[in-house]
Amino acid sequence: MHLGRWEVSLDQEKSIAEDVEQRDQIERAKERKWTGRSRGNPLGYRIFAWLLQFFGLRAAYTLLFFVGMYYMFFAPSTLRASSEYLQKIHGPLPWWKRLWMNYNHILYFGQVIIDRMAGAMGVIGTQLHFTEDGVEKIEEMMQLDTGAILLSAHVGNWDLAGRMLTGKVDKKIHVVMLQAEAEQLQGFFDSINSQPSFEIIPIQEGMSAVMKIISALEKGDIVCLHGDRSLEGGRTVTAAFLGQNAAFPLLPFMLSSSLEVPVYHMFATKKTWTQYDLKATGPHLCERLQGESKQDARKRWVQFYVEQLEHIVKKYPYQWFNFYPFWDGEES
Repeated sequence: MHLGRWEVSLDQEKSIAEDVEQRDQIERAKERKWTGRSRGNPLGYRIFAWLLQFFGLRAAYTLLFFVGMYYMFFAPSTLRASSEYLQKIHGPLPWWKRLWMNYNHILYFGQVIIDRMAGAMGVIGTQLHFTEDGVEKIEEMMQLDTGAILLSAHVGNWDLAGRMLTGKVDKKIHVVMLQAEAEQLQGFFDSINSQPSFEIIPIQEGMSAVMKIISALEKGDIVCLHGDRSLEGGRTVTAAFLGQNAAFPLLPFMLSSSLEVPVYHMFATKKTWTQYDLKATGPHLCERLQGESKQDARKRWVQFYVEQLEHIVKKYPYQWFNFYPFWDGEES
């Protein structure tokens, strides 16, 4: 595989754009699709930011215990999604134990959001710390003449990891997300008078997002994508995840294969109240084996990523934050 400078042909651009725009037959009902909208409001963010500024992390975490109770009573869809996921991890649970795990799941999500605020306020290295496993892979990625795809998931704190990386990398970082997610994230940073440590590429109608991704990779930048949310209208591959089939997006792997850029996996998970574990692996090359069909190759690429994701969520079961119905009905 050649990792020198390369050019993207018009046919390649068209092929990738068609993959993004093509409307596959939707395997799940529309209510199972992620819309990009989450709960949260600027006033709540400002209250927690004030606590962080004057009293520190522990004070913010203390208020979170009460906020978590609100979600337990007034966010039934969140509880259902949490219960479905936790049952995949732990098996059938008595109702009291399930509710306790739901509560812990919500608390971890809240802590991650608070830590994101703290990171934006500059406390990495003072109140929040990282242990690093495979950081040499990130340093290796910086030496490439081409761009690279950094593939993560809604596990732990990807935003905090991005802030930590900005001190280690010379390349520009772009994060691809839904337009609704981008607007909400920008609103979050506006509410605490801060800015993200990366550039956002919002997914909108048409080819604009694809062209921006290709342009960033062509310039040698890093493009970050989440591999654990399939979007309505995007091409997906079904893979076994926690014992049942689920749809995963094909876009990151198609980009890697078509543009000949490497993929690195990165996850940042919370170990203690103040410590995160950053794990990076790669490079993973999306290439077809001799005699392998295109369909089989795509399944193999996706399944390999899903196996890495499954290992992480089993180790940190309260830190996977897809609070919507995720699985298909078909058993793997």
